[in-house]
Amino acid sequence: MYTAPQAPQSIGGVIDGSIELFKASFRSCWLASLVYAAAGGAIGTWIQMRTMAMLGTASPTANPLDVLRVYQTPAYGIGSLLILLLTLLFNLMLIATIVDVARGREGGNALSRAGTVLAWLPGVVIATILVAVACGVGLMLLVVPGLYLLVRWSVWFVARADERRGAFAALGTSWRLVGGNWWRVSVVLFVAFVVVFVLTMLFGFFGGLLAGIFRADLVTTVLLTQVAGAIGQVLYLPAISAALVAVYLDLKLRKDGVDLEARIGSLGAAQG
Repeated sequence: MYTAPQAPQSIGGVIDGSIELFKASFRSCWLASLVYAAAGGAIGTWIQMRTMAMLGTASPTANPLDVLRVYQTPAYGIGSLLILLLTLLFNLMLIATIVDVARGREGGNALSRAGTVLAWLPGVVIATILVAVACGVGLMLLVVPGLYLLVRWSVWFVARADERRGAFAALGTSWRLVGGNWWRVSVVLFVAFVVVFVLTMLFGFFGGLLAGIFRADLVTTVLLTQVAGAIGQVLYLPAISAALVAVYLDLKLRKDGVDLEARIGSLGAAQG
C-alpha cells in the first residue's frame, strides 16, 4: 500500500518514493506496458524490414543517400507517426493510473483508461509538437536552453492527468512547479534515465547475445533484439512514469504549501 508524502522530501526521499510508487502501481501497469511494447516493436520491426528491403542489403557500406531516401518514404513517415501516437497514448495511460494510485483512488488496469486518454490526445499532440519545437530550437542553439525547457515542462503529462484541465494548462502547471526547483528535478530525472539507459543496454545486449549464440540471420537478430527490448520496456516504462509522478507530488507540496502559507499570512495580516 502506497502512502503519499505529507511534506516535501529530500532528493533521496523522492527517489525512494518513486520506487515505492512503482512497486504499488506495477500490477496495474505491466499489461499496458506489454501491449505498447508489442505494438511499438511490431511497427519498429516492420520499418526495419522495409528499410532493409529497399536498400537491398544489410551492409554498413550502403549508400547514405539511399538510407536518407528510405526515411523520406510514406511507409517510414506513417510508421513513425503511429509510434508517436502510441507513445503519447500509453504514457498518458500509465501516468493517469499511477496518479490515481498515488492519490489513493481506485487503480484498475491502465488499459481501462484508454477511452479517457483518447479524448485528451488532440490537445496533447499539439502541445507536444510545440514543446518539441521549442526544446529542439533550444538544443540546436546552445544546448543549455533546450535542456532548461525540457526540465521546466517535464511533469506536464502528470499535471494533465491529475488536474484534468487541458494540455496548455498542464504546461503552465509544470512551468510553475519546476520554477525554483530546476536542479532538484534534474537530479531525480537524471537518476531515473540512467537506470533506464542501463536497462536498455542490458536487454539489448541480451538480445544480441542470444542472436550470437544461435548464429541467427539478420531477420532473426532484429526480432530477438525487439523482443528483448519489449521485455525491458515492461519494466522501465512504469518506472519512468512513477518517477515523474513522485517528482510532481513533491513539487506540489513545496509550491502549493508555500502559496497556502503566504495566503494565510496575508489574511492574518489583513485581519490584524
